[in-house]
Amino acid sequence: MRAIRIAALAVSALFLYGCETTRQQADIGFQPRKGNYRVIVMQPDVTAGLLTAGGIVEPREDWTNAARDNVVKAVEARETQRAAVVKIAATNQDTGWETGNATMTPQDLTSMVESAYRIRGGVKIFETTAVKPVTFLGQQGVQFDYTFVNEDSIKRRGRSVMVVAGGKLYVMSLNATALHYFDAALPDFDAMAASASIG
Repeated sequence: MRAIRIAALAVSALFLYGCETTRQQADIGFQPRKGNYRVIVMQPDVTAGLLTAGGIVEPREDWTNAARDNVVKAVEARETQRAAVVKIAATNQDTGWETGNATMTPQDLTSMVESAYRIRGGVKIFETTAVKPVTFLGQQGVQFDYTFVNEDSIKRRGRSVMVVAGGKLYVMSLNATALHYFDAALPDFDAMAASASIG
């Protein structure tokens, strides 16, 4: 009887474990920023649902909205404790891009790219190598150079040119392995970025 109870507990624990899928990734030696810095919180990609006995997930809009709001509030509270200036941009209207009132600084733009690589791409190591002003699409924009390593442990280099023009964010990026391929493709990329236009 005792063996049956232990087996039942083990099965219950297994089901509970399977319901939780969380992952945290950070660079080796990563230290959270402190002091005067800015954080832009974009719309989190959150989906919540009910796992039925048949193993089918039934999406729940009310749970999803509540979970998304809680994630935003938690990030805002945590970063505010570190003296950050937090910008909540849950919708495109909140960014100001659609109305042409965007006030994103070069630091905001580069932080957004880094966050996308770390969160969406699962990048474990991300290093900024250069940030400088550049003319892109006839506007004053930002050129952002970086290196990164993702789960395959291959070092890659990247360059992004970005500008907010006409209330919209425009980004053009090149990513390639650091050994040979990035340098080989860079002249063509720079030429394309220099000649790009909004038409």
